[in-house]
Amino acid sequence: MAKTFCTDCGTELEQGAKFCANCGVTVPISQSEQGRQEEAIKPKAQQQMQAPVSPQQERPIQPQAEMKPPVSPQPQSHSQPQYQPHSQQQYTAPPQAGVRTANSNETLSVFGYVLTMLALALPIVGIILVFVWAFGANTNLARKNYSRAVLVMALVFIVISITLAVSLSSALIPLIEVLSEYN
Repeated sequence: MAKTFCTDCGTELEQGAKFCANCGVTVPISQSEQGRQEEAIKPKAQQQMQAPVSPQQERPIQPQAEMKPPVSPQPQSHSQPQYQPHSQQQYTAPPQAGVRTANSNETLSVFGYVLTMLALALPIVGIILVFVWAFGANTNLARKNYSRAVLVMALVFIVISITLAVSLSSALIPLIEVLSEYN
């Protein structure tokens, strides 16, 4: 049998291959293979036509269109499969020995919230903890969200305080000047 080669990259193809294993290009069917496929289909069609018909199954013969041998399906051109990143599984490293990782999906109990509030009430340590818990990687999700809410509330409080201080000072400065003239 003659060896066949890919028309695109020149790699030797296996017998009966429909695609090149190297580049994925569709291999055209040679005339001899196409003839063998048509011969394999013809006996099946002839057997169906020659099946014996019992007298009970006999039906009046109706004129039919001219019978044509079934056409073998033409190979469709298929492109190389595209890379799909979502089908791959993510690798997660096993936890290191001696390192405690917090389960981020675990909910905090009432006692956990009380301890969190007490820790945040400490003067300098509380400020450090709120930033560590709000932006840390190995932090419980509930504690992380609570710490972020504390930071947002602190920011709102600071903005309101600055706004009140500016508006009150602008209103009180003329009053203080008037009172200082009477002394």
